[in-house]
Amino acid sequence: MDIKLELTNGYRLHFLELSRILGYLKEQPGRKIIPRQEIIEALGMPIRQYESLSSIMVALGLIRPATFVLTPLGSTIAGKDLFFEKEETLWLLHYTVSCNPKWVVWHRLVTQVFPNQSLINAVSCAPYFSDLSANYSASSLERKVPKEINAVLYAYSETHFLKLNFISKIAAGQWKREEPNKITPLPFLFSLLLFQEMMDRKSTGISLTEALTGELSPAKVLNLERYEVEILFDQLHNTRFANLENFGDLHQLRYAHGLSKQLILNEIYH
Repeated sequence: MDIKLELTNGYRLHFLELSRILGYLKEQPGRKIIPRQEIIEALGMPIRQYESLSSIMVALGLIRPATFVLTPLGSTIAGKDLFFEKEETLWLLHYTVSCNPKWVVWHRLVTQVFPNQSLINAVSCAPYFSDLSANYSASSLERKVPKEINAVLYAYSETHFLKLNFISKIAAGQWKREEPNKITPLPFLFSLLLFQEMMDRKSTGISLTEALTGELSPAKVLNLERYEVEILFDQLHNTRFANLENFGDLHQLRYAHGLSKQLILNEIYH
């Protein structure tokens, strides 16, 4: 599996800077590529800062790699929630970056450390990354992993992501697990479609078991118990987006014909 040890390069995420970049890219409709140097000069942004921010924006699903053009998600947010004020926006970004094991430090913190450690610090995090020594030198891990961990912990405790309430900072180098807010049905439905897309599963629905199972599953990444997924399935039942089907032990959410992530985004930001 292709993994990227350095996503943030230790740069702390600042949503205002993301808004600046999104605002500029929003004014470039129809372009197939927007040169990095053009963006840097237009915004007066240091090269290293833009490189780190653009890397994060790719992982968040806001821009496409190399071309720097907006994705459908990025275009929608740029037009409807440029300053990331809606909690639904934060859930969409959280799932998009956290469900992808390529961004190994972010992914493991959300899916392994947050659920299993009540107190989070360098010592409690270390065992979750020890296996990376098979792919990286000890010096590389010692230099890069702590910076990445700190950047992600900062994102969830001191930026807009703190609204999701996964963790809180209690002292220098110390965080504690919190009870996350509960995701609402439409961002959850978006995550179901993205999950199946990542797993290369073309389907007209999803079973309860599938939504619950695996490190990439919405239940794992969104910190949901089985009963909470069942509630979300029930809330999506008899909507114009899906219906719930029960056949013996099979509990399945059947998608409406033509359902897409963009249709869900249109409803969230109507």
